[in-house]
Amino acid sequence: MGIKEVTKTARTRLCIESGERSWLKDARYTARDIANDTLNLKQQGYNRTEIQKEVDREDFLRNNKCAVVGKALQAWDSYKELLNWWHDQDDTHVGKPSPPATDKKGAYPLVMAHTEGYRLSYNDETDRVQFRVSPKPYKKVKGHLRGRPENLNLIKSALTEDEWSLGQAELLYREIENVGGNVLVILDEIDNIPPDARNDFLYELPRAEANENTPIIEAKIGLIGISNDLKFVDVLEPKVKSTLGEREIKFGPYNANELNDILDYYADMAFKDGVLDDDVIPLAAAFSAQERGDVRQGKRILQKAGELARIDDVDVVTSDHTREATETVETDEILDYFEQDLTSHQAMTYLATALAVIEPQQEATTKRIYKLYSSVAESVVSRVKSERKIYEFLDQLSMQGLVRSAEENLGREGGRRYVYDITDNPRDIIAAARKSSYSDAVPSNIDEMLTYHLEEEASEYEAPDMTDPQQENLWNFT
Repeated sequence: MGIKEVTKTARTRLCIESGERSWLKDARYTARDIANDTLNLKQQGYNRTEIQKEVDREDFLRNNKCAVVGKALQAWDSYKELLNWWHDQDDTHVGKPSPPATDKKGAYPLVMAHTEGYRLSYNDETDRVQFRVSPKPYKKVKGHLRGRPENLNLIKSALTEDEWSLGQAELLYREIENVGGNVLVILDEIDNIPPDARNDFLYELPRAEANENTPIIEAKIGLIGISNDLKFVDVLEPKVKSTLGEREIKFGPYNANELNDILDYYADMAFKDGVLDDDVIPLAAAFSAQERGDVRQGKRILQKAGELARIDDVDVVTSDHTREATETVETDEILDYFEQDLTSHQAMTYLATALAVIEPQQEATTKRIYKLYSSVAESVVSRVKSERKIYEFLDQLSMQGLVRSAEENLGREGGRRYVYDITDNPRDIIAAARKSSYSDAVPSNIDEMLTYHLEEEASEYEAPDMTDPQQENLWNFT
């Protein structure tokens, strides 16, 4: 039976058998402070990863801290959504929403994940639900739950029946323990783990077998991460690197000879004998080796060359078809992003980021990208999303490897900001945009801008005179 996607709440009381009740009270007050600090830092522009570092407490469990930060950020997101709704209203008598804040005097709920901050278990002999809470490092409060029979029965069912689940971490740890022995977890494209979650996940997983709050007793965990991002490990926290104790194995890009052999194998399966000229595979391999050393790109070149031969209604794929394919394969791949792989607002954000990167005398900051995104959306007659949404779109593009960001610290008064860049050639992005349904948003003078964007001309570039209407008009995107 599949897991039911349902959430139910059961209210119970704690009957403490060992440990101190004051430990729970102290932890709740600490949770309140962490929640307030989280909201204050979020207002100052800190991201989730930065907040996690700032609110660390020696007397508070790391997993509990992450849960409290997550709950506070959820409250902040709800506030921002309500605030955006309020701004969109033409006429409303509803007062302006206030930022969330916890009670400065009262205790805060001690938010935890099952098996990570607390653990419940059903005792057949006593017919009780036992609990163990870890409010502080190396200090545990144990006992059993008391409450209404219907609430206790609900918890018993959740603990004993397969159709109930108590969290993704619990499922993963249970599966690892069921497999037993030496379990090797392989994470392909490990860099796609969201930045605000990767440190916690990669810190906890290798340590799960030594954590008494997990169900892992016999299994031993090993971890293999696969990534094309050579700097992925560099951005991890020091204690995560220490926990991983990683050994790095680098696989360089394929050279032309290796690509030739690989593409020859795939060509035998895709094309009939005698269809390819002798120069086709070596040309596709040579081009792929020069660009990325990527097998997938070589396969796309062969596929495109075959399509061009079919369009010409000829029986043989020639070197001319292959050369033509190499000129368009990059643009066609990016066109697929615009038309198939991305949502409309992701695609508009992608184009806006490319325009912000190309634009002279401007940095591709979030605010600038949002301004260009708004212009792109208006050009294609699409509703403009709120500025908060642009952060989500940029994060999604980053996870897909289409954009990357660099953090800049502007000092205490300036705060932090992110400057974005694109991972593909801007000429290819613009060429694809011109073929896409977003062609109306491409500025008419984009070719001049691309020319000035070339790195070899950057040192000779002279900024336009913004007092000259003709020059100002030349560089005006919107």
